[in-house]
Amino acid sequence: MKKAAVILLMIAMIQSVFTANAFAADTSSAVGLVVPSKSCGAGGSIKISSSAGFSRIYIEWGNIPGEWTLKAGGTEIRCGINGFQHEYVELPEDVKEAELCMTNASRIFLIKAFPKDGILPMDVEVWEPQPEKADVLVFATHPDDDVLFLGGAIATLAEQTDLKIEVVHLMGYFNKTTVREHERMNGLWALGVKQYPQTGRFDAAHEGYRLYSGEWKGFFAITEYVTEMIRRFKPQIVITQDLNGEYGHIRHQRLAHAVADAVGKCMDPTFCPNSAAEYGVWDVQKTYLHLYGENKIVLDLRQPLACVGGKTALQVAKDAYKKHVSQQSGWFYVTDDPDDPRSSEINAAYFGLYRSTVGPDSGNDMTEHIISYAGQEKADAEAETMEKIMEVPRKLKQSLEKLVRF
Repeated sequence: MKKAAVILLMIAMIQSVFTANAFAADTSSAVGLVVPSKSCGAGGSIKISSSAGFSRIYIEWGNIPGEWTLKAGGTEIRCGINGFQHEYVELPEDVKEAELCMTNASRIFLIKAFPKDGILPMDVEVWEPQPEKADVLVFATHPDDDVLFLGGAIATLAEQTDLKIEVVHLMGYFNKTTVREHERMNGLWALGVKQYPQTGRFDAAHEGYRLYSGEWKGFFAITEYVTEMIRRFKPQIVITQDLNGEYGHIRHQRLAHAVADAVGKCMDPTFCPNSAAEYGVWDVQKTYLHLYGENKIVLDLRQPLACVGGKTALQVAKDAYKKHVSQQSGWFYVTDDPDDPRSSEINAAYFGLYRSTVGPDSGNDMTEHIISYAGQEKADAEAETMEKIMEVPRKLKQSLEKLVRF
């Protein structure tokens, strides 16, 4: 046991040094790309070139491009498979030019390329696909609500690298202020989220008319969406906004109430039966609401986080909010200060355990009583290995008993 503890300590020290070095190291500089055109029609192509050479390409698409093919240096790579708006692609070797062959009409919002060697800048987003099972499912109304009110919690949970965190937005902005779609991605990446978020189903261009007129039908459409997402991602923990809408925002209220309704009913196959038939039912272990008055917890957002180079969760959330450039003219800000005059409306550290199937919290840890899916898989694998190891002496014992009988 002592030897194992020493090995674990050494591993932890190595990981700590690696993390510190990764943040201290110089990052690659983007090469100067020549892009004759940043858009093309269906079946067209976009060519990029640089005399400096590049093999790592980062694209922020102006639309979701669908599947496309990257051709360069005799290599063809099938891309766009995951439907990412912000997409990262690697070639095996540096090239001087490449061609993006598009199936659908497409346009590029931003494109950067980097040589093979060097560490990528922190703002190059290398997203992971959405998980089949998310340890944590976060519901936010608009892009930036996840940062302003839930960002401290997200950054704190993202420090636990074995947790898969999926963020679902209610509103989509492709038909309105499209820059907010990019800000949504940039803000979540800055918080430490690695799993690609779920784009809002409801069109922000029509949100006032279609969803928030006060009609029950509009509210139930949100509940159906929330229920579908819970059943699809099968979270252990759900986090969402304030039942009172933080500062009284009706859209925030509708989402929070829909989540509160869904977590109590999504295990019933007769409730929203279409998603039950597609994904099965699910019972969420723990549900947290921002500013909820019962079973209160206060997150410590002032502790340094190793995964972001020692920044605190509060600073990470503040930095992430700066990614929402279009929203900087308002009064909004991230705070955990109990003496802030708006603390009762916006304090990012205040949550309450709305519902639990695993008992009450004894402290301020949202993951208390929860074992991550990765942890569960590891435990199952170790148990299976141990079972195989124990099988050998069992068979040997049986063989010896047979010999004794004879």
